[in-house]
Amino acid sequence: MERNIGRLNWKEIKNLVPERINTCILPVGTMEAHGVTATGTDIIIPRYLSDKIAEKFDFLTAPEIPYGITHSLLPYPGSITVDDRTFEQYVHGVLIGLKKTGFKRVIIMNGHGGNNQVLDDLAFRIYRETGLFCAVIHWWILCSELTKEFFGEAGAHAGVDENGMILAIAPELVKEELLEEDDIYLYSSGLRAVPIPGSVITYKKGEGAPRFNREEAVK
Repeated sequence: MERNIGRLNWKEIKNLVPERINTCILPVGTMEAHGVTATGTDIIIPRYLSDKIAEKFDFLTAPEIPYGITHSLLPYPGSITVDDRTFEQYVHGVLIGLKKTGFKRVIIMNGHGGNNQVLDDLAFRIYRETGLFCAVIHWWILCSELTKEFFGEAGAHAGVDENGMILAIAPELVKEELLEEDDIYLYSSGLRAVPIPGSVITYKKGEGAPRFNREEAVK
């Protein structure tokens, strides 16, 4: 069954929503440098997770929002940002449209940390304004303990968790041969640099660097 409303006819949507299906998942991300994998990593992963969850729980999905709030990695080629207010207004408009379509619940599947605060605030605002139930999933945070349990170390930007997801979803997008030592940067909370001098950002010394074992990633 097709579950992306962008690929359904309006009459099909009318017949499904809300009598049969009242929940929609909205994937949101950004365009940003990600080590040796695609600049669209932050939307490829939410799109994949949204499709899998929708299939399992009989939900529908919305076309993804691929542009978000990019900061420290903006100077890297392929990284694109919109300002906070523009992003907020755009996502708000999409949520209003999903409510008008008949959905009673929307799950925002977020793939990018720069979007977190705006999306969290929007979930409350949209409920207050319209009564639409809205949940926001920041997948890498929700799965942080699972990452430690499975990989034995903390995740990282473009690291073991994100790189592993792309390796499992679309291995052709992971270019191991492009990885250089200088690509990996250990983040310090007391230092802010733009651009961050490495597009693989780890948060704990000796942990989080990308791995390239696809069999491990698929598990």
